[in-house]
Amino acid sequence: MNKMFLAGCFLLLGFGVFAADLTLPDGRVFKHTEIKSCISGFVVIEYENGEGRIALNDLPENFIAALNTRQRSALRNGADLHFSDGRVYKNCIVKKMGNNALTIKHNDGTAVVQFKDLPRNYQALFTAKQLSSIANSKTTAVSAGKVIGKTTNGKIVYTGPRGGRYVITDTGRKRYLSKDADIIPVDSVKSNAGQQ
Repeated sequence: MNKMFLAGCFLLLGFGVFAADLTLPDGRVFKHTEIKSCISGFVVIEYENGEGRIALNDLPENFIAALNTRQRSALRNGADLHFSDGRVYKNCIVKKMGNNALTIKHNDGTAVVQFKDLPRNYQALFTAKQLSSIANSKTTAVSAGKVIGKTTNGKIVYTGPRGGRYVITDTGRKRYLSKDADIIPVDSVKSNAGQQ
């Protein structure tokens, strides 16, 4: 009798699992959504009308909060970060966490970003334990100045408050460049538009 009871419970539980509806901030609704995988800034879902891929930037925070640690990590690694000031870092990998900042490697180099400056959806990908690590670490983080160009090997060049030119190393430290270092200027559409 116990075996029949357990088998009946198993069947009820198996058929009682329904996928939730997913409503995106832009108003799109995916009925009966199930997560198939999370990879490089995207969630692959199966829903009532087929399959789809949704970017991290389009996901609601409550959906992200419901993901497990492994799914959050897979979604975080390789994601594109879109900042409120217009910067975009492509294919981001977190290299170091600490002092309320992350050292992030991306397609154009490495940057140290204050946690509070990260897009909210990206902040939601960190667990409570990771957040504690970010806040309590004794590592020092440098803040990046204004982007003025790139070195010939592709590292982003910043300018400091007194005019010094530097890159941020893979360890998150500033490395100043000599005055005769070759720098490829950045063509900034925003700064040109603002000067007209």
